[in-house]
Amino acid sequence: MLSNIQNAHYWLTLFQTNCLTVTMFDDAIQRAKELDEHYKQTGKTVGPLHGLPISLKDNFNIVGKTSTTGFCAWADEPMQKDSTIVTMLRELGTVAYVKTNVPTAMMIAESVNNCYGRYARHSLLSATRALLTSRQNCQPA
Repeated sequence: MLSNIQNAHYWLTLFQTNCLTVTMFDDAIQRAKELDEHYKQTGKTVGPLHGLPISLKDNFNIVGKTSTTGFCAWADEPMQKDSTIVTMLRELGTVAYVKTNVPTAMMIAESVNNCYGRYARHSLLSATRALLTSRQNCQPA
């Protein structure tokens, strides 16, 4: 699982997509290690979603991370409390690794705001194609 998180970090930083508002790769790797250690010691999963990497929309609060909901004025204000859904997902065993862009105030269908810009889908598709091509080239003969 750790290599998947590291690969995602590499490819998403290689291409500018404006889709991510917060990256939590170090936190995710630490959480994955904790989950691996828990399973190693107990032989049991933390929950039915044990180890599942997830992204969360920017409007969900995570302690110590920003939740702008597209408002630049909130870009430097880390949250003091997790959203209920974040707590529930963590208890189910998930590993949050990024927060993704949202429209300002969640009021339109497009992911664009003055804080992070417009989500550039074409760049993400290019990154996905590059990732798939690199994996095909690395397959054993």
